[in-house]
Amino acid sequence: MSSKNCSGCHGAIKSREYLQCPQCEQLYDLECANISSREFKSLTSEHRRIWKCPDCLSKQRKCGDNTNTPIRRANNTQNFTSTSNVAPDECANNVTLRTKAQLHPTIAATQSYVTEERLRDILRQEITDMLKATIKELVTKDLTNINNQISTFHESLNFFNDCFESLKKDIEEKTATIKTLQTDNANLQATVSDLSER
Repeated sequence: MSSKNCSGCHGAIKSREYLQCPQCEQLYDLECANISSREFKSLTSEHRRIWKCPDCLSKQRKCGDNTNTPIRRANNTQNFTSTSNVAPDECANNVTLRTKAQLHPTIAATQSYVTEERLRDILRQEITDMLKATIKELVTKDLTNINNQISTFHESLNFFNDCFESLKKDIEEKTATIKTLQTDNANLQATVSDLSER
C-alpha cells in the first residue's frame, strides 16, 4: 500500500481525514485544506466530492467573490460550490462583490441608541443633581453667615452685659454714698439746731 502525501505540505497523510480535489486529484490534509476535524466530519459525501483545492480555485477565472483565494483562510463551505453559477455580466465586468462587514454580536449588542424618554430621564437626573448641589452650597454658605452673625451678636451681648453689670455696681455704690451723705447731713442739721437753741 503506497503512502499518501499532502500536496500542500508534502507530508505523509496518516489519518483517514483528508480531501481529494476532483479536478487535479491531489490529496490535502485538513490543515492544508483549511478545514477543522469537526468541519470535516460534518461534511456530506457530496460536499467532499465537489471540494476543490486552493490551487484549482486560484486557477479559475477571477470573477465574482474572491474570498476563496489560498492566501487567506476562507469560509470552507464555499470551497464546495462551483463558480460556474456566477452571472455572466459579473465575470465580464470583473467586479468583485463584497458584503459589508458585519459587527461582532457582542459589539452590536453594546451599541444602543438613546431614546427620547431615556434622554429626558438623563436630563432630569442631571438637573436634579445640579439643583441639589447648588442648594447644598447656598444653604451651607448661608448657615456659615448665620453662624458668624450669631457669634458676633453673642460677643456684643456679652459686652453689653458686662457694661450693664459695671453700671449697676456703680449705681449701687453711688446710692450707698448718697444715703451716707443724707444721714450725715441730717445729723449735722440736728447739731446746728441744738447749737442755735443754746
